[in-house]
Amino acid sequence: MFGVEEVLLLSVIVLVVFGPDKLPEVARVLGKAAKEFRKVTYTAQRAWDEIGREIDLQEAQTMAVQLEEKRKTEAGSQTGEDRSASSGDSPQADSAPVLENAGGGQGEAPDAGCPPEIVNSKTEEQING
Repeated sequence: MFGVEEVLLLSVIVLVVFGPDKLPEVARVLGKAAKEFRKVTYTAQRAWDEIGREIDLQEAQTMAVQLEEKRKTEAGSQTGEDRSASSGDSPQADSAPVLENAGGGQGEAPDAGCPPEIVNSKTEEQING
């Protein structure tokens, strides 16, 4: 910030301008002013940080609502696809997965949790292949 030469020069100028009698009082006033300045800047920084956190929280809440709406929409469209597949309107209804002994005695199909398209395509390959 300041080098030794600058500090000495400022000290000499302050000593000449204010004199040795007023120098302690000037130093005290400058110290109080610096303390007040730091206090104000700290308070302003905390206020800006709080505003930033509130904005981030609002953005996160908005994104969460949008994601939940998207999930509901996707779940609704998948439910509609499942209904059409079970009614026989879909070409996938004819290629139902073959799950005879597919669980390997574990009680669960190996493709559990996979989308029906993937399960159906695997079983068609297994049947044809």
